[in-house]
Amino acid sequence: MSRPLRTTPIPLAARILPVGLGLAILVAAGFTLVGAPVWIAVCLAALPWLILAVRRGAGLNAIARVWLAGIFLLLVVLVVTAAARLPMLLSVDVVISAAGLLGAGLLAVSPGTMPPRPRGQMSRHLPAFLGAAFWLVISIGTAIIRPVSGLSWAMHGDAASYLLYARAVTRSSGIVIGPDENPVPLPSALLAVFMAPGRGGVPASTLLGHDIVAFESLQIAVIAITCVMTGMLAGALARKSSPSLMVAMIASGAGSLLPLSWILTTNTLAYGYFDAELVLPIVFAAILLALDSERRAIPTAGLLAVASTVVLTVWSPLVVVTIALLVTVLVTQRHAVFRARGLSRGFLLFSGAQLLVAVLAVSLPSLLSQGSSLQASGSIYVFTHSLFPSIAAICVLLGALVLRVGRQRMGIVGVVVPISLSVGLGVLLFQNRARTDLWSYFPLKFEWLSVGVLVVVMLGLLPAVVLPWTARRASRFIASIAVASMAAVVCLSAPASLTLDQVGVLPWLAQASDAPDGGASTAAVILDAGDPRKPVLYWQSDQRNERYVNYWMIELESRTMQNNALRKFAFQYHETGDRDLCTILGLVPGRVTLRTANPRLEASLMRDCPSASPRVAVSSIPVAP
Repeated sequence: MSRPLRTTPIPLAARILPVGLGLAILVAAGFTLVGAPVWIAVCLAALPWLILAVRRGAGLNAIARVWLAGIFLLLVVLVVTAAARLPMLLSVDVVISAAGLLGAGLLAVSPGTMPPRPRGQMSRHLPAFLGAAFWLVISIGTAIIRPVSGLSWAMHGDAASYLLYARAVTRSSGIVIGPDENPVPLPSALLAVFMAPGRGGVPASTLLGHDIVAFESLQIAVIAITCVMTGMLAGALARKSSPSLMVAMIASGAGSLLPLSWILTTNTLAYGYFDAELVLPIVFAAILLALDSERRAIPTAGLLAVASTVVLTVWSPLVVVTIALLVTVLVTQRHAVFRARGLSRGFLLFSGAQLLVAVLAVSLPSLLSQGSSLQASGSIYVFTHSLFPSIAAICVLLGALVLRVGRQRMGIVGVVVPISLSVGLGVLLFQNRARTDLWSYFPLKFEWLSVGVLVVVMLGLLPAVVLPWTARRASRFIASIAVASMAAVVCLSAPASLTLDQVGVLPWLAQASDAPDGGASTAAVILDAGDPRKPVLYWQSDQRNERYVNYWMIELESRTMQNNALRKFAFQYHETGDRDLCTILGLVPGRVTLRTANPRLEASLMRDCPSASPRVAVSSIPVAP
């Protein structure tokens, strides 16, 4: 018979807390409707649920639980608002308020006890927030000191496409489901929610700046969450392998800093892959919860099903990890699953049903309709392809060694995660078997993300392998050195193909030059030309980054992701001759202003496409300082 959980009384201040939280949630939600950032209301609404989860013994895993549940709730709300044509921001605000008030109410009526706090519990959790704190300080500081170049880091690569999709979500008042719609809509939908506060009162001339500021703040928040999740996962694995507080703290702190190196975040910024930024903390949260499956089989299985649905709407190939973890939990904890009754069974059935609906009603029709896009080409850096199988093999070996010394949950994660990723990569490569080059965009991106995930898992597993084979006195010191050394090697061993601003966040945010696809001066030009009522194109001009500016302008003038006739010119067009320019002018709604340094361009257009009648501004276009 197990001993009852020892508890300590909650002080009076904690009993008053639910009332204060409820009032703060209502105030924050009200201010969101008049332009305040939505993340303030979201954080306040999540706080009572975090406290409730901690009271039930979830510890730091409470953050992972609330993160997964919250983003899934937002997904459901945005699907409903689009289907019912409800106002998006108001609906999201109402749901946030209701969820927060419900949490505050449960907090008020919950038992007045808290789990005992073991010695060093708070201090050992703090390193998981090290990377997030560092990232928030330098990113917010950069935005304040140099506002324009502070924005430019959020405008690279696919950023314009995400902004295009987010504006489509805004016009649809949520996520539209269909075989020809965006198959992974959540990143853009999340951006639309961040853009929504105060957007109705923004002048058209500054609307693009408003939207990019929202995108910047969203990316700052998501990268901070990624740092927390990696730190929590590495620390949780290390804590299960060592009684040493020092080893756990070093693993947690090193893990939290990994996303700020080339291995995870800066490559996503270089190419504007916001979907990769968003999917990583979801996958890390799922792995973290899988470690707790023995004690909480039903909540873990249900949340893994929820995480699978969310991954399908962010970057679907990585669903192999969450599905593999879900199957593993259902098999290894089958007795607890079969014994589930009441609310536990209801939660499990709901979680499974929603995943089945997501696969059959959304993912499968999209795959049948747009499956050829999985063979698409795209820009992403290439590193030696032997890196992934090498790291996967090492990870499986570490997991097997951990299983041998009796740490089953850790070993299962160490074996299941790399095997599932290997299967996923194999499927993507198999579908390219008829191509000349197997390594198209999706296999390359999957390989890179997989390496990042496995490095974090390996970092946490390392102490469990080192400790049993070393002398007792030296084990903690050696384990700490091993963890710190591995993190340092990973951060410093960036592939030679990467540029300086792709190696880490410090050189990335510090860049002030006019990079080929962005930079402070290019960002200023794009913001100046971003008035949707007055479309602008640069053609044969003195603007150094003319093609990248036009990429932004054409993307945003496409209005919808289905407008491929215009969107294709955002990525490629011929500047010599007037054929492509005449086609673009005919497809862009409204009268276009052309800024050029070619004094003969207007006469040429009058001859080749007189119906276009653009405004032609002939001048030497100065590059903004």
